[in-house]
Amino acid sequence: MAHKTKEQRKADRIAWTELNRKRDATLTHETLPNGHGVSRFTCAICKEAKAIEHPPGYFGGTGYAFLHDGIDPICYPCAADDERAEMIATGKGTLYLSKTSDGSRWTVGDWAGELTFTDILSVHKRGHNWRNVSGYTVEFYGPDGYVWHGINLGDNDILRCKRLKVQGKPKAKGTFSAFLEGYLECAAWLTTEYRDGKLVSEDARDKEWTREAIVRAATDCLAFFGANYRDLEAYAETLDYGKAGGDFFLTRNGHGAGFWDRDLGELGVRLTAAAEAAENVTTDVYRGRIEFL
Repeated sequence: MAHKTKEQRKADRIAWTELNRKRDATLTHETLPNGHGVSRFTCAICKEAKAIEHPPGYFGGTGYAFLHDGIDPICYPCAADDERAEMIATGKGTLYLSKTSDGSRWTVGDWAGELTFTDILSVHKRGHNWRNVSGYTVEFYGPDGYVWHGINLGDNDILRCKRLKVQGKPKAKGTFSAFLEGYLECAAWLTTEYRDGKLVSEDARDKEWTREAIVRAATDCLAFFGANYRDLEAYAETLDYGKAGGDFFLTRNGHGAGFWDRDLGELGVRLTAAAEAAENVTTDVYRGRIEFL
């Protein structure tokens, strides 16, 4: 790696100083009569005013993180939601590998402990002889219900994670895999097949999907699932993720059923609005396989 020049180091210091100046403009700090420090800010995502109190001599988390711009503060719960959505959308993430307080089992999660994955499939110690660095490889069920692979190297807890491209059996119903399955099943159920201008079938669930159609469905579902994770989690407490996937397809395409007729109150209103914001999609059967037009 090339060393930075004196001018480059100076430019880095100036940029860092400017970043801290912009950050300080979004935060206020004060000391209470009891000597505790308080940081006050408004979360850029949930828009709630937050006050984080720390005792004298405290060393640890600030109580807030920053958006991707590095300037606007966000609370830890919103940071966890943002990280979860980013993982689902990109298939990548940087987390931390640690053990529970009693040392009995491994967990994977974010630094603040708001986003935690405890369904660990395997943890293996590994080594890099040529670098004289040891670490761990981990496989776990991630935020979308699929298997993720993580690599930890060196004297730290950082775990660089990716969703595996080749999946075995997905985690049981209750996550993104079930959501996508419900979406595709509903779409196939509403797909009609014509041959030579004549109706052959009003239900294509016995047909296979094209690879391109599955990729498109997964992309749309990942975006919706990640952006509305909390509401879908609440939905699944009374119904399930498979039905949620079907409701997403029905609602986005303006059918006579969907999130809006589940008697979910404000939850149904929010999910309906989010689904209606997605553009309509139509399906067709071509050479015996279902595709999106």
